[in-house]
Amino acid sequence: MGSQHFYENKIPVDRNLFLPIINKMTRLQYFVGKSILIVGCILIGVPAGILAGLIYFFRVALTYPFQMYRIANNQWLKKVELKQEDMWERHIQRMEEEEKYHKN
Repeated sequence: MGSQHFYENKIPVDRNLFLPIINKMTRLQYFVGKSILIVGCILIGVPAGILAGLIYFFRVALTYPFQMYRIANNQWLKKVELKQEDMWERHIQRMEEEEKYHKN
């Protein structure tokens, strides 16, 4: 049961179902039918591709500035934290030096 694929349970399609119809067509009817399919695919596929591209473009265009701001802000915060740590280390070092100086 686990090794079965989802398409194994479907009703089989007779692939020769359309052969009698195609065999009765003239070359012109066959060519026109294929041409209509090709033009239909183009008329549906091109706008769908453009729409998908526009959706992706706007998604990236709207989120990119916020991502860059977040990255820059995180880098700035790390830099400030390092400076703060450095400042406290210098302060502690100065205090220890002053203690040594006053003891002598």
